[in-house]
Amino acid sequence: MRWPVTLLFAWVLLALEPVIREALRLGHPSAAPSLVVPLVVFVALFAPVVPSLWTALLVGLMVDLTTLRGGLSSTGLPPTVVIGPHALGFALGAYLVHTVRPMMMRRNPLTVMVLSMIVAALAGVVASAILGARDMLFSGSWSDGSEYRAMSDLLARLLGALYTAGTGLVIGLLLLWAHPLFHFHDSSGRRAFSRRT
Repeated sequence: MRWPVTLLFAWVLLALEPVIREALRLGHPSAAPSLVVPLVVFVALFAPVVPSLWTALLVGLMVDLTTLRGGLSSTGLPPTVVIGPHALGFALGAYLVHTVRPMMMRRNPLTVMVLSMIVAALAGVVASAILGARDMLFSGSWSDGSEYRAMSDLLARLLGALYTAGTGLVIGLLLLWAHPLFHFHDSSGRRAFSRRT
């Protein structure tokens, strides 16, 4: 796998994500799609397990570092960056994809679409659990609406996971078209996917 190509795609998608999420945001609680989850799924479909887990951790870390979390009303803490929720969620999602990929049609963009939805839901549950536990730790209990905020956050993330299916299809088509740039190999050392000439 060519790391510079993977990191370049991650950087571009991460730069576009705030703009696209804001433009496509729906309803209350506000659900928005993810652009980076399809990349995590795509790499996990074709790369060996260790590089795919590292990719998921790095992309999740970049998402965590660029997401400002609101302060807690009961403690008066200022908005902060919380490292870990997306990194762990994306890593679990990549491992899930790597586990089920022998049963998947990897060359089909619908596979990227469906797995993006599943991975986004899994990452959303992990992130909501971590951030809810952090909220409870700093407030001391589920008082002051902390439980409501945690459930609302989880609902927004799950709705966003459904919404991610659409971006997963579009980005999956793009990534499958750009597949030769990534230079993936299977365990036997052969190219995992190549265009027929």
